Amino acid sequence: MKHLARITGFMVLSIVLLTAPQLRAATKDSKGSTEAKRLVEDYFKALNESKLETIVGLYHKDSVFLPENAPAVRGIDEITNAYRNLFKNIKLNTEHVYHHVSVHGDVAIIESQAHGTLTLLEDRKVLPANDKELFVLRKINHKWKIDYYMFNDSENHGA
Repeated sequence: MKHLARITGFMVLSIVLLTAPQLRAATKDSKGSTEAKRLVEDYFKALNESKLETIVGLYHKDSVFLPENAPAVRGIDEITNAYRNLFKNIKLNTEHVYHHVSVHGDVAIIESQAHGTLTLLEDRKVLPANDKELFVLRKINHKWKIDYYMFNDSENHGA
């Protein structure tokens, strides 16, 4: 019995020693995950409020925006024009669910989904918004920035 207790104690100690680096890494990643998720939350808040400057500030100069059924938008100037045009044509009112947040060093991947409405400003027509989104963030000068952003709308708006 004493021998079994010593083996069990050794196994527990081994598990703690072997997993300690992963626990520290998970804590570190957890902080990174929180910071990365906060950037995406700031993005969605600015999107719902049509705040162009705030959204553009979340991207870096070489970012890529991949809107559904449209050409890739590359670089901060094109991204600024894309969002300027977006806000001239639609108003979003959405809430978001985060399905996955993963941090790997200076890169974070966030999968989310939006639910709410999209209003076409020209005729005030309100449509359901149900988008799936994928963000790739990169740390630049110790701050998370959107590196790539892609979405698709799972609603059929007849377009």
